[in-house]
Amino acid sequence: MKTDKRGTWLQALGSLTGAVLLILTIRWALFEPYVIPSGSMLPTLQIRDHIFVNKFAYGIRLPFSSHYLIRFGEPKRGDIIVFRSVDDDDIFLVKRVVGLPGETLEGVTVPPDSYFMMGDNRENSADSRVWGVLPMNRILGRASLIWLSCEETLSESNQLCDPSTIRWNRIFMRVE
Repeated sequence: MKTDKRGTWLQALGSLTGAVLLILTIRWALFEPYVIPSGSMLPTLQIRDHIFVNKFAYGIRLPFSSHYLIRFGEPKRGDIIVFRSVDDDDIFLVKRVVGLPGETLEGVTVPPDSYFMMGDNRENSADSRVWGVLPMNRILGRASLIWLSCEETLSESNQLCDPSTIRWNRIFMRVE
């Protein structure tokens, strides 16, 4: 007698739900991909570098919130971080930490739980010199790895790399 080893619809739905929850958990707590849209971090990060952001670097947040459940550490001078714009929650920016809480820079003392941010391409970067200090609760994580980089995107999408323009020498570079 032959047994049917195919699963039920309920088992398939359970497997799919588990996979989706695993992906969301990884993206919420550990790593999330971002694409560099501008040249404000040249030469460190180039336009259309695809990076992974370590969301676990400074702590774990409540899902869909800017509040930390647990904080492990603080951003350090030189860290390159991704954060929500101080002006618009829907805009993500990437800059380097140059001023820490309590430090005085050009006569502005950085308040507690805030950071002074600057782009590496100083002449072409709207940063803390324009919009002020960055509160810790706006930080999403530390840029850690370039996993893909390209000169151009496909005409159908401004996010998908044109395979013929991949910058092979930048793939899997650590962000420092």
